[in-house]
Amino acid sequence: MTTRCGYCGENVDKRQGTHVHDPKICSACKRELPTAEFPRWPSSADGRRHQCRTCVRGELDAQKVKRAENRERSRQWRNEWFRKNGYTWVVRTPDGRYVTPLEAEHELDQKEQNAQGYNWE
Repeated sequence: MTTRCGYCGENVDKRQGTHVHDPKICSACKRELPTAEFPRWPSSADGRRHQCRTCVRGELDAQKVKRAENRERSRQWRNEWFRKNGYTWVVRTPDGRYVTPLEAEHELDQKEQNAQGYNWE
C-alpha cells in the first residue's frame, strides 16, 4: 500500500515501515517540533498526525464547547416544544407531594414572605 508523503511528496510504501521526518512542521500553527510532539495516526505515511498535540487539544476543547452549546440549544427547543403542545412538568416537594412548577413557586414565595414577617392570609 503506497501513499504520498505530504511533507516531501515522495511515494511511500507503508508496508516497509514509517516514513519519518524529524522535526515536523505542524499544519495548524506552523511550528517546527520534534516528531514525538505529534499524536500517533496510523493512516499517515509517517504514522503521526499533521497537527501537534497542542493544536489537537485546542480543536478537541472547541468541539467540547460546541457540543455543550448544541445540547443547551436542543434542550431549550425541546422545552419550548413541550410548552407549546400543552405538556406540563411536575415538581416533587420535600414532603413528597407532586405539584406544578407554578404551585411550587407560589409555595416558596409564601414561605419566604412568612420568614420575613409578612402574613397575607
